[in-house]
Parts: sequence; structure tokens; C-alpha cells
Amino acid sequence: NLQFLGALQVLDDLFQFHLQRHPSSVEALRTFRIQCGSGKDEYSVASQMAARARGFQPLRRLVEVDSVYNEEDYSDLDGLVFAGRHW
Repeated sequence: NLQFLGALQVLDDLFQFHLQRHPSSVEALRTFRIQCGSGKDEYSVASQMAARARGFQPLRRLVEVDSVYNEEDYSDLDGLVFAGRHW
């Protein structure tokens, strides 16, 4: 689907730009969070699918496991963060 491919390209470009600007890869991961809606309406489905396809998972879930994401680093736990697969 064209919307999905476009969302993948935008996400790839933004993430690459972000990684290039942060010398610490761990800090880059911690500070790149995606807000793309619920994925249940026509405006956010492609964004949500692209993020999931690239390995982004809910921040709320990742702070509960042993990961680089710590709950105290965020004012809220909404959004998706990179979990390290499918790039």
C-alpha cells in the first residue's frame, strides 16, 4: 500500500537523521519516541503499521522489562520506541 510505503520512508529518514545527531546510540534510542495514534482510524493506520514493521514497541511495555528505557526518564509512557529489530 502506498501510504504504508510512504510512512516507512518518512520513519526511516527521521530515525536516521536522529541517530546521526546523537553520538551515543543509547541516548539516541531513549530520545526517539513516536506518537502515531491508535492505529485504528484511517489517518494513523499506515504510521502505526510502519512503526511496528520497523520494530517499534509501546514504551509502556518496554519500561517493564530489562531494557535501555527507564520509567523515570519520561513524563508519560505513551508512544512507541525502537526495540531493536527489522531494520
